[in-house]
Amino acid sequence: LGMGLFLQVVRNLQLWTKQLPQIRPYYAMKCNPSQPVVQLLASLGVGFDCASKFEIESALKCGVKPDDILFAVPCKMSSHIEYACRTGVRMTFDNVDELHKIKRIHPTGKLLLRLNVTDFEKGVKFGDKFGASMSEARKLTLLCKELNLNLVGICFHPGSGSDSSEATRNCLHRCKELYDFATSNEIHLKIIDIGGGFVCGENFIEISEQVTATVGKLFPPETGVTVIAEPGRFFVKNAFGFVTPVHGKAIVGDRAKYYIGAGVFSTFCMTLFEKFERIPENLSRKAEKCDLYSSTVYGPTCAGVDVVLNNILLPEAQIGDWWFFDNMGAYSSLVSLGFNGYMVLKTGFYISQDIWNEISEKLDPDCPLFEQYRQPQKLDR
Repeated sequence: LGMGLFLQVVRNLQLWTKQLPQIRPYYAMKCNPSQPVVQLLASLGVGFDCASKFEIESALKCGVKPDDILFAVPCKMSSHIEYACRTGVRMTFDNVDELHKIKRIHPTGKLLLRLNVTDFEKGVKFGDKFGASMSEARKLTLLCKELNLNLVGICFHPGSGSDSSEATRNCLHRCKELYDFATSNEIHLKIIDIGGGFVCGENFIEISEQVTATVGKLFPPETGVTVIAEPGRFFVKNAFGFVTPVHGKAIVGDRAKYYIGAGVFSTFCMTLFEKFERIPENLSRKAEKCDLYSSTVYGPTCAGVDVVLNNILLPEAQIGDWWFFDNMGAYSSLVSLGFNGYMVLKTGFYISQDIWNEISEKLDPDCPLFEQYRQPQKLDR
């Protein structure tokens, strides 16, 4: 069972607005596309980074306006570009072939050129999958002018989950170089998209101050440039937890093996592409009263790679105990693969009355999500 706490999402947005007031967030839907989260953030004025026709459709159904959506994948299916044309959302690109495809399908679209910043990336890296080198970017900038396409900005992504501002600051300097090149060729760019990867942690205040200083130096207000970002995990990672029972156990010598109801093909799929260090809390018994074992935690499938945690020290648990994992809001069950019939698990969402009172006046009164909160409900105890 997944549990989402709206309070934390609201608090994270408040922190972003306080520290980066001049940078509008476009929430990366791929991180956690659950409808209640999208509706909440949309009602609070957040934009959306969508990576497919399906995400755009979902955002529009949640009340997001096309002007508040960025189709932020550089290489797109033709049918998805056609949909972007019908809805009027902005798009990214990074190569000549994609540009000619856009010219054929959506010649009036507003475009952002994606830079390759592999040499600066931190955290979970994108590598060479997306982005144009500086020499390629200059040629693409001129090609946009030749094809009479509407190039409105530059974008990049410094890597996901990095707890440093260095990559973003280096990438901003690269953007400024291309911005100056475009200006010298009478192409007036209006948007700089600094991507995502922000972590809502101890270093965010320092990071935000450094990013703000760099943005202010390179793109001061007189340039007329709007700076946006694509945070995902920043808003939702610490707003969700996961509860699961221990349904199997084996003690082999001085080691313990446990089996739980979700694994790397569902809720814990993020372990396939990033380091996972969430130690479960046993809700059924006190840790200090239990023996410690070097433990491995397995998911429920028959796959040998379905390992959630390996060789970690845990208090002994019993079959039927309930474990709680925190910080599970980003890239968890909502991007799960499904295997052996174990599919995405249900998630409940909670908001306290005091937080509802605090934010309700800021919300769109027609937002369908909040109909259930108009009348306070008491929980059975």
